[in-house]
Amino acid sequence: MSQLEVYQWFVAKEKAIYTALNMMKARQATYIGFLWAPIEKESFIKESLMSFVSTEFSLWRPNPEKPHTITPPTYFKLNDVTWVFQQITNTYGIPTYEEANPAIFSVVTFPFLFAVMFGDYGHGSLIFFVGVVMCLFHDKLNHGAMKQVQQLRYLFLMMGFFAIYNGLLYNEFFAIPNDWFGSCFNIDDRLTVAD
Repeated sequence: MSQLEVYQWFVAKEKAIYTALNMMKARQATYIGFLWAPIEKESFIKESLMSFVSTEFSLWRPNPEKPHTITPPTYFKLNDVTWVFQQITNTYGIPTYEEANPAIFSVVTFPFLFAVMFGDYGHGSLIFFVGVVMCLFHDKLNHGAMKQVQQLRYLFLMMGFFAIYNGLLYNEFFAIPNDWFGSCFNIDDRLTVAD
């Protein structure tokens, strides 16, 4: 490690400290800072700050008679299934505080509408197979280069499932039409108009 790297780390650390201090308000001999956090994280924040003797943490409740004008940030509890759909939703716009989250609806509608467009049970079975492998071997594949792709495993699984479903409805197998279920259309039963 060179001396230049040590200085770069020192400068980055000092810059981070001053950036955090600039977000706080100066009191007589102390600084005060406000932050938004989910209520279930309160105990975790208190435990984390207990190692700092001069730090005090208290939960602030707004006064109903004198409400603040600051809009709270948006926070959604996410899991492995909903994370990717929340990211897709956030590319179009992050819902504001107390607004309905459209990502919940896109968990089903996005893969289904993909399948409406795709509609091939041959290709859909390949996507579904990739999703199943990624879900079953998640622990083994969650290292190295596959870690980023593993976040999409449920998306692949559902897109493949719906592509198989719609492919069966469309009778498409690797772009080859298959008439598995027959057709209601009969050319002989058409009405002809007499001249």
